[in-house]
Amino acid sequence: MPSEAFTLATSTGRGVKFVLDTKETNLPQVTDELLAYVREVLEKVDATSGQVTFKNTVQPLLELENVEALLDSSITFTQHVHPDKELRGVSADCSKTIADAQVEFSMRVSTYRVVKEALAKVNKKELSLTGDEKTDNEIRRWLKKTVEDYERNGLALPEKSREELKLLKQEEQRLGIDFQKNLADSVLSANFTREELSGVPETVIESLSTVNEQGKTLYTVHTHYPEAFPVIEHCSVRDTRMKMSILMNTKAKDQNLALLNRMVELRLQMAQMLGFPSHAHLRQQSRMAKSPDVVIPFLSDLSKRLLPIYEKELEEMRQMRIEEEGIPEADHAKISIEPCDFRYYLRKYEERKSSLDKELLRPYFDIADVTRNIMEIYQEVLSLRFERVEQAKTWHTDATAYDVFDTAGEGSKFMGRFFMDMHPRDGKYGHAAVFGLQPSCTLFSAKENGTGDYQRPSAALVTNFTKGSEGKPSYLTHGEVQTFFHEFGHLMHGICSETALSRFSGTSVERDFVEAPSQMLENWCWTKDGLNRVASPKMIPDELLDKLISSRTVGEATASTRQLTFGIYDQRLHGFRSKEEIKDANELYNEVSLEISKIRPTEGTAFPATFGHLAGGYDAQYYGYMWAQVYAIDMFETRFRQEGIFNTKTGLDYRTKVLAWGGSRDAFDHLRDFLGREPNSDAFLRYLGLDVKKRDD
Repeated sequence: MPSEAFTLATSTGRGVKFVLDTKETNLPQVTDELLAYVREVLEKVDATSGQVTFKNTVQPLLELENVEALLDSSITFTQHVHPDKELRGVSADCSKTIADAQVEFSMRVSTYRVVKEALAKVNKKELSLTGDEKTDNEIRRWLKKTVEDYERNGLALPEKSREELKLLKQEEQRLGIDFQKNLADSVLSANFTREELSGVPETVIESLSTVNEQGKTLYTVHTHYPEAFPVIEHCSVRDTRMKMSILMNTKAKDQNLALLNRMVELRLQMAQMLGFPSHAHLRQQSRMAKSPDVVIPFLSDLSKRLLPIYEKELEEMRQMRIEEEGIPEADHAKISIEPCDFRYYLRKYEERKSSLDKELLRPYFDIADVTRNIMEIYQEVLSLRFERVEQAKTWHTDATAYDVFDTAGEGSKFMGRFFMDMHPRDGKYGHAAVFGLQPSCTLFSAKENGTGDYQRPSAALVTNFTKGSEGKPSYLTHGEVQTFFHEFGHLMHGICSETALSRFSGTSVERDFVEAPSQMLENWCWTKDGLNRVASPKMIPDELLDKLISSRTVGEATASTRQLTFGIYDQRLHGFRSKEEIKDANELYNEVSLEISKIRPTEGTAFPATFGHLAGGYDAQYYGYMWAQVYAIDMFETRFRQEGIFNTKTGLDYRTKVLAWGGSRDAFDHLRDFLGREPNSDAFLRYLGLDVKKRDD
């Protein structure tokens, strides 16, 4: 087995099984060994046709799935974080090889048939499983979902069609990898004088690199989020904002637009080969929402209900631009809010309405204090303990490792290990995200031979917060604190997983629910007690906190409409029902942006080329952010708001009734268990400032 050289993180032996020191690892060799091993196991399993048992068919497939997850994460994670550009390229190439092979494996008719045979026998009670009720329920769920996956992959199609579908899937996956790599490698920049950065916070300007041209000091602003966004949000020089807005929306423009247009064609072609009207129908069949027939009305209704509030906010922002730029009255009708104005005037609108300058909060959020305090909050709320692993091997000196222990039960059970890689560098993944590295699962063979019984999970938090230095601390914005809290929630979702099967580990839930647990935890950043804990040892003045908290829903209609614009665009892009209907991805975005958000994209830009979600697994599923928010608000308002945000019983309920289950049962079951009732959207609609009729129950 290709994983023999790796140590194992189990309930009895701490460590990690995935490759960390990839500089010394021959990734192509590991990739070849992994794929050879997968083929070997599948051939043995296929030979059990007509005589399937748990031992000879189901167990080998479950264990294989875990090995695949472990080595796949080792190989593909490297491209996102490793400092060596050449190795990142090798990782990306290996990722394509694995993606191609995964398409091949997902199209094995012989394996599909033995899994379907196993499911039929289980349903007829003709096949015994492990005897453990929770594990067996997961195995039944795994069998059902695996058969459904095979059938969505076209294994009910004739052989010729299957082969065609396989080639289309391989092409689409390769294009997606190229899209993400192009985006990561496209780092643009512009140089500005101090005057051209007027209004930008001093802490941001001081963090910028400088160049000297003709005796004049110029500040370099890259298209990294920690540099570009503060300039776009705060700079009072419109030409500067315009320049950075254009750079942000032209990254990898020519390459990625062509890739995206081709991916849309391929996705429609594959969906219709499988009998679905559109790609959106195919993608949503296995989600909470189940169908675009639910998603589109959800998005459209919300957009219509928010429109009067949004138009009022947008008009006030337009008037602010007219006032600030001193536009003559005769020209007022020509003035609109453009992309380079949007973030700038939304911030000013929020500050005017709440009398709050959010930059006043930045000095309270030293990144070192925030990191320590957020970790302490999560430990307290979820009944956990983190222990720094000083000698852990990592991919970069910025990355740190922590082991996690349960403090709720007897003893101190090892829960898993996480890594944190917090600061930007060239070639690194440019946003904030959590990468699963090792899933939680029962180790059936190891349990039988006495070498272990349960594999503990591991994950990595990757962010791009500006790094502090001695005498020059880094301060986060409140928005960055919120992002930190959110992503750490994903991290804990992975670490608190107690699933029997790797497929359902951690965040492997329905895609339109995956954001809900972390969105729920963002609410700590909007309470006095939560924010003062985050800022400790500093205390934020009550007056400042009151203004911040009251500002939360100021501009919320505008922020929500922006998300709805992306969600509706994604649905339309993947809702085409014939090749003839398909529009150019950028042309369609320009139409949707003007229709929904009333903002015309800047000529020559191409936001879709930078919209990584469309190539990163969120295609036809971006609605999930808003969908998940409905349930996030319901969970927080119903339990934590009522019972206390530091209530350890509530926190433990959340850990054991939502996080621990991963995807091993339906998300609606998590919600019913935690809420004690059917979930609903009432709290969410009230949060948006919309009227809600009181329910009889």
